Amino acid sequence: MAGIGLRLELKQTQRLLMTPSLQLAIRLLQLTKLDLVQVVRQELVETPLLEEVVSETPSADSEAQETSAEDLSLAEPELPAQENSSLSEVDWSQYFGDDDNNRETSSNYEHKEVTPSWESTLAKLPSLQEHLLWQFHLITQNDQERKIGEIIIGNIDDNGYLKISVEELCESNETDTQTAHKVLKQIQGLEPTGVGARDLRECLLLQIQGSDESAHLIRQIIEHHLVNLERKKYPAVASALKIPIQRVVELAQVIASCDPKPGRQFNAEQARYVIPDVYVYKLEDEYVIVVNDEGIPRLRINNLYKKILTKGNDAPQSTRKYVEDKFRSALWLIKSIQQRQSTLFKVTESIVNFQQAFLDNGISGLRPLTLKDVALDISMHESTVSRVTTNKYVQTPRGIFELKYFFHSGLETNTGSTISSVRIKDIIKRIVAAEDKSRPLTDIQIQSILEQREIDIARRTITKYRETLNIASAGRRKEF
Repeated sequence: MAGIGLRLELKQTQRLLMTPSLQLAIRLLQLTKLDLVQVVRQELVETPLLEEVVSETPSADSEAQETSAEDLSLAEPELPAQENSSLSEVDWSQYFGDDDNNRETSSNYEHKEVTPSWESTLAKLPSLQEHLLWQFHLITQNDQERKIGEIIIGNIDDNGYLKISVEELCESNETDTQTAHKVLKQIQGLEPTGVGARDLRECLLLQIQGSDESAHLIRQIIEHHLVNLERKKYPAVASALKIPIQRVVELAQVIASCDPKPGRQFNAEQARYVIPDVYVYKLEDEYVIVVNDEGIPRLRINNLYKKILTKGNDAPQSTRKYVEDKFRSALWLIKSIQQRQSTLFKVTESIVNFQQAFLDNGISGLRPLTLKDVALDISMHESTVSRVTTNKYVQTPRGIFELKYFFHSGLETNTGSTISSVRIKDIIKRIVAAEDKSRPLTDIQIQSILEQREIDIARRTITKYRETLNIASAGRRKEF
């Protein structure tokens, strides 16, 4: 048995150290424009060395002294080590230059358009639960019923469905079944119609009003033939009810007008106004890229602290250390903001070069593109490209798109060229839109049409793309 011993070894390895400045740069890179503005505002409060330039337009001298995008890097500012240097040994003026605006952050381009401030006009809408409670309290004065009603409303989900049974409600709140059913019926009579149902059938039945023959037939279809109706097996429904198929089709249209999720009008995600991070304009035959820095505070180092750094030898050691640390943080922030804007510009420029055919001709010109393609083009890491394209939007002559939109896998055609998956989805969408609705195309038939267009694609891939587009199967698309 070999003995166990200790020994020393020297091993040389390489690893990436996440310095504070690099961490900050990465953090800012993945922020949305609105989040970036909030971070900068917070730093202005917490870092006394920073101040905002309040002038609307920078002077010509300050513009001339702006650091160009090509000169920016994520390198650590070369500050003196505390234990080996003193402030008197450092020429701090090299960090400031002759002009106070030397370290301001601004765009290299002039952007004249004014983006409306949508945030200031948005108002919070009441939730479904708030809306129901407001109505319920108007019609109910009994304290016990109010308590039961509030519990029921609290268990209604965002789609408007009750997620607890009456039995469970009675057991947990020592309530009799009769009272619980009474209160539930009151809630089911509130707006929006159909709310408080326990399943789809009940939800639809709550929305059918009237006592005529049509209402009676609709209730029968909902209660006994909903599965056949969903599968568009109209002949089976017509045979069971002993009515013409055309009559079933008419009644099905009435049912289709009901809302299967009555609560979503209150809890659905509200329209989100997108402020573009980048603008792409076409001037003659060229595309010009403008990074949107409107609203981002332009920063510089406060003059008082500049004097402490350059002429503060008489200041206490603790004061000098504090100012030096804060200067380091301020400089990292300014450089990181500049780096973010520069990287955003470079990535967008590369995307525009790759996807110029799309900007010229629309979706037919969209080409396959990967993060690796852009990363190699601008000599950056894929992770950097991924961060800068997430939740960032670009306004182009073709509309506003998330930068991620331009990255798609591709398939090789029979001619040897490649075609974007988005283009294939668009073709499938157009094929389905043009089909005979009484004889909808199956996935195999769509595959045959694509093969005629020299696009070789598997049937299961067509099915996946169709489902991604929320296009139903041929059987469910059939119309009578």
